[in-house]
Amino acid sequence: MNDRVFFLNITWMKSYAGIRNDTSYRGGEFIRRHGWGHELFNFAAKNGKCYGNKSGGKRIDISRLGASEENDAIKNITVVWTATNHNGGTYIIGWYKKATVFRESQTQPRTFRGERLVYFVECKEQDAILLPEDERVFEIPRGLNGMGQGNVWYAEHNPKVIKSVRDYIFRGIIPSARRIPKGRSFQVDSIKRKKVENAAILHIHNYYSRLGYEIKSVEMEKIGWDLEATRGKSKLLLEVKGLSGREINIELTHNEYSQLQVYKSNFRLCIVTNVLEKPSRYIFSYSESERIWNDVQQDKKLNFYDITSARVTA
Repeated sequence: MNDRVFFLNITWMKSYAGIRNDTSYRGGEFIRRHGWGHELFNFAAKNGKCYGNKSGGKRIDISRLGASEENDAIKNITVVWTATNHNGGTYIIGWYKKATVFRESQTQPRTFRGERLVYFVECKEQDAILLPEDERVFEIPRGLNGMGQGNVWYAEHNPKVIKSVRDYIFRGIIPSARRIPKGRSFQVDSIKRKKVENAAILHIHNYYSRLGYEIKSVEMEKIGWDLEATRGKSKLLLEVKGLSGREINIELTHNEYSQLQVYKSNFRLCIVTNVLEKPSRYIFSYSESERIWNDVQQDKKLNFYDITSARVTA
């Protein structure tokens, strides 16, 4: 079985399930002219398969992946999809396992705006993994022995990166992730809040910490969010809500709601349900194109209802 890993660079999107509910943040000349690229459906399965296209339409030299000159395709390749974050840096956004890579572009079983889409890579739906935006923390080097200006990188000359990528994909080892010391309480015991809220704070803290974010608690400052998660140039503002039940139904203070509206791009509304038994994590971020707060991974969106209150005395 071929165990080759290689990289295809595409535009940065949130869900790669069409332009209706997504935005292409960065891309090449085609995207600048048309506002979309052929990779916009890379993680939207069709007929049980995902069809992936790279930025730019040139052929892929599959002989560098182990194919003979007579082969039109090669199977069992791990294809790593990368994109440039709006803060800079090229990061892994997802991957196809056990993929088939074609030398020339193929025709997809779907059209968009009257144009038949093409692809270079295909895999079964269950072998395609798209990372949520906050989990895109593995940076791929550029320049010498790294990814060049092109959108295809075979990485033959950087075995160290290949090993790290394989450890990341197949073993879940995140490079440079901070280890959480055993028994760390994150000051939860000193915070006089309900047990449910404390458990939710700790759950979200551990989630982002495992991804390599530096976590700072600002709960006691009452600024409209509970935690700040920083990794490189990325800084996220995390408002955490814990629920003992499974239904998502929360209230935001006036300050929390105001800050959520002001800092939309960096704000995350983190909700942990069933927190004391078997926690389920929902992380809602703002979609500029749809103007909604949604959790793409859990296929959930939030509905906001304004509440008017009053205090009356005599």
